[in-house]
Amino acid sequence: MDRCDTECDAGHYGVNCVNTCTDRKCFDVISSCDRYTGSCDRGCLPGWRGVDCTQECGHGTYGQNCSMAYSDRKCAGDSSCDHVRGTCVLGCVSGWKGEDCNEVCDSQHYGANCAEACASRHCKGNSSCNSTGACDNGCKTGWTLTDCTACETHLYGPDCTKTYSTRHCMRSSSCNSTGGCDNGCEERWTETDCTVPASVPQQDILIPAVTVTAIVVAVVVAVAVGVIIWRRRRPALEESESHDYYNTSHLSKPETKQSPENEETNLEAGTYECLNGMSNNAQGSAETYCTLNTDKPGDGASDEVADKEGDDIYEPTEPRTYETLDSTSRDMDGDYNKLCEIK
Repeated sequence: MDRCDTECDAGHYGVNCVNTCTDRKCFDVISSCDRYTGSCDRGCLPGWRGVDCTQECGHGTYGQNCSMAYSDRKCAGDSSCDHVRGTCVLGCVSGWKGEDCNEVCDSQHYGANCAEACASRHCKGNSSCNSTGACDNGCKTGWTLTDCTACETHLYGPDCTKTYSTRHCMRSSSCNSTGGCDNGCEERWTETDCTVPASVPQQDILIPAVTVTAIVVAVVVAVAVGVIIWRRRRPALEESESHDYYNTSHLSKPETKQSPENEETNLEAGTYECLNGMSNNAQGSAETYCTLNTDKPGDGASDEVADKEGDDIYEPTEPRTYETLDSTSRDMDGDYNKLCEIK
């Protein structure tokens, strides 16, 4: 028979000392443990109640001293209620935040868990910002939804200015806010939405550039060399042309052989430079003639005969032009020519 004359030790309390002090849910971990009731010095942790803080909150309550009601929470959807913290499993409805969705959003935020900033909306004109973020006057062009934060169906990008049709996706692709292509980009296109031309490999740019540069340099050098050669040869060409057409000082009279005995005129074939004509020279003490190859057609007139002291010097077969060293002669047609000299 228990005489009940022995006190509980320091780690137990209650009737027959059956309760353990460490099983309590005291707010202060180092709380004393009354050997009779096991009471906690500073009350219980949230979700617990009783003198010794060993009972869960009940009757639709939770939190510190079981003072919070499940019904006061602003949980999204149907959520169970944790007796300790009252956590909403599916989060909060718009305009509320906190683990148990019991705290209202400040004036600069809205939406579920107050995660959206009023300044991020694209409202038309000035607008208030309530718990849902609705714009008072509607959205700017390209934007939609109640709070004007999403692009219209055919648009995407930070400002909803890009159209899905401008993408270069490989095969068909869905459309999201970033414009990303499901199967990647077509050849030579890059970035998430396949709207930026891919960079051409450096070697593909370098080789044509070097080739074109080499051709240009070669052409410039060739032109420069040609100009230099032409400038150097130009004086010689001008001097040659001047001698060919105007200068007759280099022409000289060929040797004349005459017999002192009979003083007869000896004929000898010679070449005269007179408009590229070929003629025979008459060597004697008097005048000398040369003929010009004028290629004039015959007109039936008798050929002119050059007569020198009664001797026939040259008889042409067609009308010719004759020139003398010291006078001007006339051809069959009456044309007069300048003097020519024997080369």
